[in-house]
Amino acid sequence: MAGKSNFHANLPILDGKNWDTWVKQMKVIFIVQEADEQVNTILDPLPANATEQQRTTFREAQKKDSKALFLIHQCVDSKVFEKIADAITSKDAWDILQKSYGGDAKVKKVKLQALKRQFELLEMKNDEAVAEYFTRVETLTNQMKNCGSTLSEEEMVEKVLRTLTHKFDHIVVTIEQTRDLSEIKMEDLQSTLEAHELKHGERNHDKEDEQALFVKFKRYQDEKKKWQNKKGSKKGKESVENKPESSKKEGGQKTKKDKSTIQCYNCNKYGHYASECKAPKKKKSQNTEEEANVAQDGSTSEDDVSFMVTITDETTESMVWYFDTGCSNHMTGNTSILTDFNKCLNTRIKLANDNFIAAECMGNVVIQRSNGKKAVIEKVLYVPGMKCNLMSVGQLLEKGFKAVFEGETLKLFDSKQRLILKTAQSQNRTFKTQVKTIEVECLATSTEDKDGDLWHRRYGHLNFKSLSMLNSKNMVLGLPSVIAPVDTCTTCLLGKHPRSPFKSNLPMRSSEVLNVVHSDICGPIDVLSTGGNKYFITFVDEYSRLIWLYHIKAKSEAFEVFKRFKTLVEKQSDKSIKVLRTDGGGEYTSKEFENYCKDQGIIHEVTAPYTPQHNGLAERRNRSILDMARSMVKQKGLPHRFWGEGVSTDVYILNRSPTKKLIDKVPEEVWSKCKPSVTHFKVFGSLSYKHVPDARRKKLDDKSEPMVFVGYHRTGAYRLLVAKGFLQKQGLNYDEVFSPVARHETIRLVITLACSRRWPMFHLDVKSAFLNGPLEENVYVKQPPGFELKGKEDRVLKLNKALYGLKQAPRAWNKRIDQFLVMQGFVKCSVKYGVYMKHSNDKHMLIICLYVDDLLVTGSSPLEIENFKSQMKSEFEMTDLGKLTYFLGMELLETPKGVILHQAKYATEILKKFEMLDCNSAVIPADTRLKLEVDGSSETVDSTMFRQLLGSLRYLCQTRPDISYAVGYVIRFMSKPLKSHFLAAKRILRYINDTIHYGVLFPYSRDSSKLELNGFSDADWCGDKVDRRSTSGYVFKFQSAPVSWCSKKQSVIALSSCEAEYVAGSLAACQANWMQSLLNEMKIIDNITIMLKIDNKSAINLAKNPVSHGKSKHIETRFHFLRDQVNKGKLSLEYCSTNDQQADILTKSVKRDQFLKLRREMRIVRFDSLN
Repeated sequence: MAGKSNFHANLPILDGKNWDTWVKQMKVIFIVQEADEQVNTILDPLPANATEQQRTTFREAQKKDSKALFLIHQCVDSKVFEKIADAITSKDAWDILQKSYGGDAKVKKVKLQALKRQFELLEMKNDEAVAEYFTRVETLTNQMKNCGSTLSEEEMVEKVLRTLTHKFDHIVVTIEQTRDLSEIKMEDLQSTLEAHELKHGERNHDKEDEQALFVKFKRYQDEKKKWQNKKGSKKGKESVENKPESSKKEGGQKTKKDKSTIQCYNCNKYGHYASECKAPKKKKSQNTEEEANVAQDGSTSEDDVSFMVTITDETTESMVWYFDTGCSNHMTGNTSILTDFNKCLNTRIKLANDNFIAAECMGNVVIQRSNGKKAVIEKVLYVPGMKCNLMSVGQLLEKGFKAVFEGETLKLFDSKQRLILKTAQSQNRTFKTQVKTIEVECLATSTEDKDGDLWHRRYGHLNFKSLSMLNSKNMVLGLPSVIAPVDTCTTCLLGKHPRSPFKSNLPMRSSEVLNVVHSDICGPIDVLSTGGNKYFITFVDEYSRLIWLYHIKAKSEAFEVFKRFKTLVEKQSDKSIKVLRTDGGGEYTSKEFENYCKDQGIIHEVTAPYTPQHNGLAERRNRSILDMARSMVKQKGLPHRFWGEGVSTDVYILNRSPTKKLIDKVPEEVWSKCKPSVTHFKVFGSLSYKHVPDARRKKLDDKSEPMVFVGYHRTGAYRLLVAKGFLQKQGLNYDEVFSPVARHETIRLVITLACSRRWPMFHLDVKSAFLNGPLEENVYVKQPPGFELKGKEDRVLKLNKALYGLKQAPRAWNKRIDQFLVMQGFVKCSVKYGVYMKHSNDKHMLIICLYVDDLLVTGSSPLEIENFKSQMKSEFEMTDLGKLTYFLGMELLETPKGVILHQAKYATEILKKFEMLDCNSAVIPADTRLKLEVDGSSETVDSTMFRQLLGSLRYLCQTRPDISYAVGYVIRFMSKPLKSHFLAAKRILRYINDTIHYGVLFPYSRDSSKLELNGFSDADWCGDKVDRRSTSGYVFKFQSAPVSWCSKKQSVIALSSCEAEYVAGSLAACQANWMQSLLNEMKIIDNITIMLKIDNKSAINLAKNPVSHGKSKHIETRFHFLRDQVNKGKLSLEYCSTNDQQADILTKSVKRDQFLKLRREMRIVRFDSLN
C-alpha cells in the first residue's frame, strides 16, 4: 500500500510548538498526495436527486477528504488529536488547528511586534560561528514572515552586516563598497563570511604558537639573566675594576653601574643586588628536599572524585592545609579532627598514576579563627594514608568564596567581599595555611552532664549561656544550675545556622507594652502540619519581647488573625496598639488592612522592599523559632508534619527565656508581672504516660496510656475550646447525631441547571457554624483551664449552645439553619434534604444546596441572591467567597463552551502524596485483560497505605466517571491487598497523571426551555472472577451533561446476560425515579418520561412483558421495580448498540479506541483546550 500511494513513514508531528514549520511541511505532503484542495474547500453535500455522475464525483471528493483527514490525524500527537477528534472533514480539522496554533490576525500582529523587537536587538556573539548566527537570523525572519511580515532579503543582508563582531569590520567595509547589497543573497554572504572566518582562525592559531614559543624563550632569557646576576654579585668589585678604559668617564672618574635590569633574589625587586638588599633575609627551609604538587584535570565517572596530587614522604603537620585547584573535594587523612561522620559513602579518588583509592567517610572540621570565633569546613573526605590536608579551591568557589592570586599571595574572600584568609607562596611554589582545629561547641550548645543535657533539650536546644543566665539571675522558678558542657550537641549543628543582622544593636522605641508590635509571616513550609497549615504568623511586642503565634493555611488570613490578636492583647493589657511594623508583603498592604489600621488609629510602618533585616526583630524571632523546632523534631526523629506543634512549643519556651534587651527578666514576667515557673518543662517528643481516671477503666485495665509529648497548653482567651465528645454516652447526653447534607449528584444537577439557564452561582461559608446550634439535651462541661471561678473550682458549666467536638453539634447546627431558611420563605426538598427552594411571584427562583456550613446559592434573579446574602450576614457571621469556583474539593472553571467541574488540584495532591508525579502515563485506567484474585502467589503490601490510596481515588470519582469501574474493581480486594492489586491501583494513578487536566463539561444550552433527561444502563455478566457476580453500571445525563453515575457489583448471581441487564436496569430505575421526583419538587419539569437505553433486547422485552415465565420466575421481586416504572409511563426503554452504550465504560475495562470514544461522549474533556 505504501508503494501505491508513495506514502513516507517519517511524517512531521505537530506538538503545539512547531506550527510554522509543520504547516509548510504539511502543504507539501498534501500536494504530493493530491489532497491540497480538500483542506481549503467545503465538501458540498450530495443532492437528494443526484445523478450517477454526481455520485461518482462526490465519492471521489469524499475519498480525498478522508485521505487528507487521515494525514492530519497521523501528523499530530495525542494531545493535539483531542482538539480535532470530533472533526468530520479535513477542512474542519485544519481550521481548528489554524485557529488554535496559527492564531487570528490580531494574535499574529501582536506576535509580529514581539518578533520585530527581537530582530532589532539581534546581534552576533563574540564566540559564535557564522553558520550559527545565520541560522538564528533565518529562523527569526521565517517566524516574522509567517506572521505577515514583508521583510526583504536586502534588509536581512543589511542586518547581518550591521551586527557582525569587530573581527569582520574590514570585510564588511569591502562588501559595502564593492558590491550592490540588493543583489547579494544570504547564501553568498554566508559563504564569504565563513571563508574569512576560516582564514582568521588559521592566523590566530599560528599566532598562538608564536606567542607560546616567545614565552618559552623569554623564560629562558630571564633564567639566564638571573643566574648571571647572582654570579656577578659575588664578583662585584672585580667586574668593575677590570672594565676597559673606555668605561671610565673623563677626569679619571669611574662610570656608575646601571642596575635597573638587575633583580634581587631576596625581595624579587629590581635595582639592587641581594647583598645590598635591606629587606629581611629569607630563612632557609628546614626541609632540604623540595616538594612538587602537580594538579591535573581528568575525566572520570560520576562516582569518582577527580583529583591528582603527589607529595613527599615527609611527615606533614595535621594542622597545615594546602590549597589545590585540581582537587574536587576537601580531604584529610586525620580522623581525629572530623565530626559528624557519614559512612554511607561510595567515593573513589583517582591519582596521577591512574590508580584509585577509596574515601571511607565524610565529615566536618571545626576550626578557630584569629578573632576567636568558630568556623566549619563542611564535607571533608577522609582518605586513609593521606599525609597532608587538601583544601579544594573549587569547593570553596561553590560555597560563594572568591580566591584571588596576586603576585605570590593568595587572598580568600567570603560572599560579602570580606578578607578571611591571606597566605604567601612558599619556596616550593605552593599555597598553604595553618589552622587550629577545636572540639566543636555547636553554636555554644553542648552537653557535659545528664542534667545539663536534659534541660538543654527541655528548653528546645537553647544555648547554655542563656540557660546559665536564667538560673544565676533567678529569672524563672524551678531551673537548676546548668554547667557549660564540653561534648558536642550535633543536633544544634544540624538545626541551627546563624547569620548576621543588618544592625547588631537597634534602639528600643517603646516605653510600655504594645507601643510597637512587630509582625512577620513564615512559610510556606513544604510539609503540611497536622492541622493542614503551611504558614505561621508571629506578633512580637517590642517592649516585653513577648511572642504570639498563629497557624494559618494561607497568607490571606493575616488580616483576620491580626484583628483577633488585637482584641486579645488589648483586653489583657488594657493598652492599645500604637505602631505595627511589618514587611511589604501583599497580606499586610491590602486596602482593607490599611483602612482598618487608619480606623483604629494604628501607625502601620512598612519596611523597604527586599530588606527583611529592617523588620529584624520579627525576622530574628522567626529564625529562632524555626531553628529550635528543627532541632527538637530532629532530636526525637519525629515526622516533619509535627513542625506546627514544634513552633508553638518554641514560642512557649522563648517567652520564658532571656533576651538581650530585658535585664534579669523574661518576656512572660514583663507582660504578666509574675515570675513564671519552668518545673513542668518536659523534653519535646518524649514518651509520657497519661493517667486514666477510675471512671474510664475497669478493675484490671491499665491505669495509664502511653503518649508522645508535643507541646504545652497555653492559657489565654485565644485558646480553642474543644469538647471531649468521646466521653459522651448515647441516651444520657445526646440522642440523634445525623446531619443531612446535599449529595454530590444533587450538586451536579443544580450546577447543570444553572449552566443551562445561565444563572450565576455563589459560595457562602458560615464561620464557626457549630457554635450557633442550640442544645436540646443537658450537657455539662468542666471549667476551662484559666477560666475557673475562684472558690467554685469544683463546679461545672451547662452548655446552652454546641461546641466543636460534641456529637450532636452538626445536628444542632442543621436545625438552626433549617429554621432560619424556612422563616425566610424557603421550602425544604422532601426528596433530598439539604436542598431549599424559593419561588417568587414574578416567576423568579432561588435554589440553595447546604453542605454543613458551605452554601451553594444560585437563581434566576441576582437581586434575590443579594437580598439573601444580606439576610444571612445579619443572622450569622458569614464569609462571602464570591462566584463559585471551589466547592467540596471540586473546582469549577468557566469556558466559552460551558463550565468544567474538575479536581485537578486534588489529583495533583494524590500523585504527590504517593510519589507518582513523574511516573509514566497510561492511556486507559485498567488493562483489558485484568483479572484479579483474592489469594495469589504475589506478596502482600501495606494495607493502611493501600486503603488510603483507594480512599483518595474514590473521592476523585466525583468528577471522573471514567475511573469509577477501575477504582471500584480494585476496592473489592481492600481487606487483604496483594502486590498485583497495588500494581492495578498504580495503573489508575498513571492514567490520572496523563489526564490530570480533564473534567466533566456542563455545556451552556441554546434553548433553556427544552430540558432533556436520559440515561444508559449496562451490565457485565459474570465479570467477577472470584464469585462470578455481574457488575451494574448506569449514567444519567441532564442537558447532555452527566450528573449521576454508578459502577456497582450486583448482590445476586445472574443466570444469564438478560437477567444481569434486567437487574442493572432496576438499579438505574431507582435512580431515575429519585431524579424525576427531585426535578418535579423543584418545579423544573412536570411528569417527564425518562429515556433509559439498554443494549439487551431480551431485558427490554422482559421489562415490558408483565407475564412471568420460566426464565424470570426466580428473579427477586425487588428487581421488578423496573417493570413497574415502565408500566406507569415514568420510564421508557430503548435499545442501543453496544458501541453506543455509554454505561459500558462503568462495567468493564474496554479497549483503547472504544474507551476514548465513550469518554468523549460522556463529556469528559481536557479543560485547558477549551480556553
